[in-house]
Amino acid sequence: MSEGGLFGFSFNRSVKLRAEPPRVPAEAGVLLIREVDHRLGLTNGLAARLEDNRDRRFIRYTMVGLLRERLYAFALGFSRQDDAGRLAHDPAFKTAVWDRPGCGVADERLASRPTSSRLVSFLAGSHNGETLRQFVYEPVLRHQRVRGGRINFGVVDLDGFPIETHGEQPGAVYNGY
Repeated sequence: MSEGGLFGFSFNRSVKLRAEPPRVPAEAGVLLIREVDHRLGLTNGLAARLEDNRDRRFIRYTMVGLLRERLYAFALGFSRQDDAGRLAHDPAFKTAVWDRPGCGVADERLASRPTSSRLVSFLAGSHNGETLRQFVYEPVLRHQRVRGGRINFGVVDLDGFPIETHGEQPGAVYNGY
């Protein structure tokens, strides 16, 4: 299929998907995840609600980009923070995470493992922890309103981040993570 492509993406119109398996990056499925996220506005909506108290002079990675990097990795089955180093070199993953248009995105570096660790601590903060809970709960309320106020059965199951701790880190006594 040399002309056109299967489809393009609305979040970055310079990205086109074609059926050429030898050239497809290892984690190309992340582009579909990004497109769904873009259309639903999930990471943008969550980032807009979070209280970001970082010093603006030292910010390289936006909150939206950090959230995408972590959440998309989870969606692809990469739950360990060590996986960030591998994904940081995947061109499809970088294109999905970054907001910048054009081909230069492939040359960018994604956030490091320590930056990802700081994100987890940042999200666990009192205000942001409550914001995350509300963000997860809102779709349930929306569904309830659509169904006329009645839900027969619903489960929201949230597990802790599977990040093993070593040494005397605060909070590690609860479940070893």
